[in-house]
Amino acid sequence: MEYNERLARFRQGHVNPFDRREIDSSTEGKDPPKHGVRSEIFSSESKTQRSDRAMDLGLAEDHFSQPVGSFVASDVDQLKQAIAECKRLILELPEHSEKQKDTVIKLIHLRLKLQELKDPEEDEPNLQVLLEHRFSKEKSKSVKQMCDKCSTIIWGLIQTWYTCTGCYYRCHSKCMNLINKPCVKSKVSHQSEYELSICSEVGLDKQDYRCAECWTPISLRGVPNEARQCDYTGQYYCSSCHWNDTAIIPSRVIHNWEFEPQCW
Repeated sequence: MEYNERLARFRQGHVNPFDRREIDSSTEGKDPPKHGVRSEIFSSESKTQRSDRAMDLGLAEDHFSQPVGSFVASDVDQLKQAIAECKRLILELPEHSEKQKDTVIKLIHLRLKLQELKDPEEDEPNLQVLLEHRFSKEKSKSVKQMCDKCSTIIWGLIQTWYTCTGCYYRCHSKCMNLINKPCVKSKVSHQSEYELSICSEVGLDKQDYRCAECWTPISLRGVPNEARQCDYTGQYYCSSCHWNDTAIIPSRVIHNWEFEPQCW
């Protein structure tokens, strides 16, 4: 009897979670809370593990995972769904954890893949002539360039862009048809003399409250766009066409002996 009692106590304190018969039989005894707690802990752990695996949807790292950058999804809708799932996982995973960092990296690759599908690479010529610009197709993957037309970053990794060999005007390939500014080098070659007369003071109404180059509506109050005056020509421009660059104006040096750089 003593042996059986000791064996029962030992089994009561050491339950094998993989043996369902012991768990079922223990629940029939007088003291089931310990067994129930242990079985609940094990079942909850197994459920969370299964839910984590289901939640990953192939995004978690395992021995059979595909290398970064290789994705089975080739449809835009599938990629958008995967991106949304990645965003949800990033918010749910522990902050600054390795798993969260890996998910962020995979989110970046998914977005790049989606951008490639939205803007497929086209056979574009290496040289294009437009408004006396001689545009040369760039092969650099740098992301530190800015488009002179739309004033946004040129993502050289996924976007095609051109540079004028004369005035170094940079723009996206999709912005080339919107360019209305002729090449400065060709204009200077035709008229290589400085303007020696100080520009006359005229109001913005002379330009119908529009940019002198792209004819975008502008105003001195900055609504809808800020009006910036060029001290060399006296005309007003929008923020996309005039970047507040400054230089010494030759006419002011000759007439007023002013060497202070002005917007031009």
